Amino acid sequence: MALWPAILCAILLGVVFLASVFVIVAFEGQGLERERIWQARSGHYNARWLLIYRAFWLVYFFGVDCYDVSWHGASAFLWYTQWNFSLVIIFFLCGTLVSSLELWRSRAGKQHNEVREMQIPGAEGDVELARRGEDEEDIWASDEEEDRRPLGQPNGRKVPNGVGAKGGAVPRRRPEDDAGVLEYAVQILFQTCSSSVLLVDTVLWLVLFPVSVEEGRTSEILNFVSYNEHIINAVAMAGEFWLNSMAFPVFRMSYVVIWACLYVLLEWLAHPWGSKWTYFFLEYRQPTSILWYAGLLLLHCIFFGVCYWLSQLKQRSLDRADSKDWLPIDQNLYRKNVVVEREHLVAGNVGPASTPFERVY
Repeated sequence: MALWPAILCAILLGVVFLASVFVIVAFEGQGLERERIWQARSGHYNARWLLIYRAFWLVYFFGVDCYDVSWHGASAFLWYTQWNFSLVIIFFLCGTLVSSLELWRSRAGKQHNEVREMQIPGAEGDVELARRGEDEEDIWASDEEEDRRPLGQPNGRKVPNGVGAKGGAVPRRRPEDDAGVLEYAVQILFQTCSSSVLLVDTVLWLVLFPVSVEEGRTSEILNFVSYNEHIINAVAMAGEFWLNSMAFPVFRMSYVVIWACLYVLLEWLAHPWGSKWTYFFLEYRQPTSILWYAGLLLLHCIFFGVCYWLSQLKQRSLDRADSKDWLPIDQNLYRKNVVVEREHLVAGNVGPASTPFERVY
């Protein structure tokens, strides 16, 4: 067979891989907020539900994967399905760790604040005054900072209409609110798993299953492990998608492409050692190989785009839910309330001030 189809496929994968790395280097690490990783629907639900959800699927999928590997051995990892299923398990593991750590940190922070205020008896007014003074100094950020937020919801707090991109006022984010390495890993894994799971399940039922029916090999697909790897995994990721507060930045499509390229590289390395092609369309010496490879890369991008579109729909629904909880206010009204409350506290009063303005904090 001619080698030119294989050379074309190698060039295609090399160019796409390098381009994806360039995009990641250029855009990664721009202000992901820690609370987005562990909050349930931007604070609409208790974050413990998200922790329980992640822990359940971690335990269940890990058990299924152990059964699959014990039955088929290490050769199971030659299949893209197994790669993605293992990645889903890693995602739920990291997600469970982040949710557990952040809930513990949040609880410890609340207890620390309660103890701190109890140690200053009779100084509630001074404590409140200091808190309000800090808020007034730090609360106003620019429209430009707000526009860089993927979901438009700073610090995971609810933002009233008229405050933010339109009103020019959002709470300024503190350095400790920024996500760490583990939080970034969770979001990257979530975005990669969501689109890859959708792709794998669609290709299996629309392309591979009809072929297996013609060849009389349906038992390879219609079994307990396959149902978990091609149906239940999508259900689990759909629930995670609905519960969490994470966005879908477009540039993270690069991770999905890199993930696919790494799997193809594994197939190319395993094939000369006697391994059969796990998928017929990965044979790189056929004249149509370049079309198959280009189509598969395009499908990865398309399914990521579907997830991105669904993410936008989810965020709009959350924004509509937030708008029902707030009355339209303006920046001047907020400032007047802060000033009146400060004067009220300076005068030695602890209770709320009586003003014609509605309290908005």
